[in-house]
Amino acid sequence: IYLDLDQAYENLKNLLLTRLGERILQPNFGTRLFEILFQPNVYELKSDIDTIISDAVSFWLPYIILNKVDVVTNLDDPNLVHHLQVGITFSVNQFDTRTITLNVSDTGIIEVN
Repeated sequence: IYLDLDQAYENLKNLLLTRLGERILQPNFGTRLFEILFQPNVYELKSDIDTIISDAVSFWLPYIILNKVDVVTNLDDPNLVHHLQVGITFSVNQFDTRTITLNVSDTGIIEVN
């Protein structure tokens, strides 16, 4: 049995890992994350990732409250073994929060924790 927060986690993960145009009969479902995650690490990258996530969540999952989108690159943290790490802290009510973390390697693999 899923709790609201567990179901929201799965729905958010599904949204983030779906590329725009990938879903049949719902070509607007998903995000452009795969396009942008492997772009050069420029200053605008962090704000672009934040915007992509925020816009998709507000449209497709309006019941999810995004508390924080934290993008860390290996320039921010030299000890980071991944190319990029995106931490998204969210809630569905005002009391319980959960974090989903995307670890993006330079080989094109995205791990979700």
